[in-house]
This record gives sequence, C-alpha cells and structure tokens, in this order.
Amino acid sequence: MMRTPFSGEIESPIVNFQCLHAMRGAAGDEKLISRLERGGIQEKCEAGEARLEQAFALPDSFDDKRLELLSSAEANWQNCIMNYDTIRAGHESSAGKSLTHLAYLQTYQWLLLNKTLPPEYIAKKTYKDLIGVGEWHSYKHREMSSELKSLEESEYNTQKVNGIKSERSRLAGNMTEISLKLLLKRFGIYELKDRSWCAIPSLLTENHGQGSTASVNRRWGISVLTDPDELGEPELTYKVQSKTSDTWEQKSPPDDNIALVCLNPDLRLEGESKLPASTIIHECKFEVNEPDNPNYLSVKQRLEKRSQLLLETIDRQKILRDTG
Repeated sequence: MMRTPFSGEIESPIVNFQCLHAMRGAAGDEKLISRLERGGIQEKCEAGEARLEQAFALPDSFDDKRLELLSSAEANWQNCIMNYDTIRAGHESSAGKSLTHLAYLQTYQWLLLNKTLPPEYIAKKTYKDLIGVGEWHSYKHREMSSELKSLEESEYNTQKVNGIKSERSRLAGNMTEISLKLLLKRFGIYELKDRSWCAIPSLLTENHGQGSTASVNRRWGISVLTDPDELGEPELTYKVQSKTSDTWEQKSPPDDNIALVCLNPDLRLEGESKLPASTIIHECKFEVNEPDNPNYLSVKQRLEKRSQLLLETIDRQKILRDTG
C-alpha cells in the first residue's frame, strides 16, 4: 500500500469556518465532521475532503474502512452538486471543487487499495472527466461575467456585485488549478506513457497549509506522485501551488518545498499577451476529440510546449531547493 506521499501525523488545518480541528489517524473528530456534513455546500465539500484524508491516514489492513470513508466522501461531494446547473449563486467554486474530486474518484480508490500508481484506463478516464469539469468552470465563469456586465450597466446592489466578483475570482482560481492538473496528467498519459507519474489534488490539511506562518505559506493544491521504476513505491515528488498571474499580492512566500506556478507568464507561449485557463482546457479537449482536424498537430504542439514550460518551472524550483 502506498503510504509515503501521505505519511506523518495529520495536524489541525486552518479553515475559514474553524469547525474542523484535529483529524488524527482513522478516528478524526466525528462530531465536528458530522457538523460539516449537515452544513451548506462549502461545508459538505470540505467534509468530503476530511473523509478522504481519513481514508488515506488508515493503516494498510483497513481496506474496507478506507472504502467506507471514500463512499462517505463521494456522498458529500454528490450532495454539493445535485442540480448544479441551478446552484445558488455564491457557491459555484465549492460545487466546482466537488466536481473535481468526483472526477478523481477512481484514482482515489486505486491509490487507497494498491501500491502502484493508477493504470492507463483510469488515468485517461480521470483526464477526460477533468476536462468536462474545466468546461463547467469556464461556462460558469462566462455566465458570471455576463451577469456582472449587466448589473454594472444599470443601477445595482454594490454588495451583490462584490459578492459575484469574489466568487468569480475563486472560480478563476479553480480553473487555473484545473488547467495545471490537466497539463500534468497529460504529460503522464501522452508523453511518458507509463505508470510512473500521477498528479492529484492535495489533501485537506495540505491545501489549507498546516504549519503556515505569517512569513511562510505551506499550502499547495496539486501533488505529483512519481514511481520511476514502477516498483510500487510512489513518492510525493512535487508540491505545486498555482496562481493565475504573478501580479497577486504576496502576503507570504511559499515554503521552499513548494513550487509556485503562475499561469501568466509561466505558461504563455511566444505571441500570447494573456493566457486564460480556459484556453488550456479547450486545447486539451480539442486534442482528445479532434484527432482528424487539420489544426490537431498545432494544438498538440502548443500543449507539449506548455507542458515543457510547466515542468521547467517546477524542476527549476526543485533544483534550487535541493542545491540551496
């Protein structure tokens, strides 16, 4: 059973509603997690993430309990996105995170029950499902932008506009992270073509930056597991934190063990003044669905170049860390 990427004691994550305290081993704080499961969309999403982390924290001999916890996580995420096309405004980003986890469900199950990284058929299904999740985010982002434009052209409620802008910003952050996950998964499927590489969402405590301080940010959103010799001994090789651009306000720099990737400018190609995350999502979909299209080769080459830029970015930071 793969334990290395998730080994160690799980400390208290810092979450915005401050309900989830210590999740230690398989037990966790059932009362607090149950409160989250009875809460709203955001709380249910994070309750699912808490159940997933509990599953990964269990010893090797608890496969049935692992599956039970994964099933509980799935139920929470499903509850988040029931009728998501009419989801109440203000919760799009939490619904989107739940959709992302559901796209990874088979990958999670494989990692919980096997020592090796997932086989090709699971990797490809997760990849295609994640493209669909990216498209949903892109659609919702356009919808919210259109609503904002209409409100700003008329008399509007400032509080409502600010709320939509905040949620749209969170949705854009989700899209950026999805675009990087797609490039990292694509690299494993189409370029390495083996079972030595797997990019997955980070766990709850990792994403909330356990151990962060005012001067160091220890949170990351993407974990890249590698097993170069396919010996069933995967390791957490890259911790990736994503940003839409390098103009964000840096309150605290990432920990030295975390690679920071800014969509703009890190993955822009020559001649591109701006790179929306939706462009990468569209290119990935095009490559999968349009192999006979005359533009297929040029899209494939752009994706390969973007993947190379991404790998150079995270490798450069890893080299600096290892030799620093």
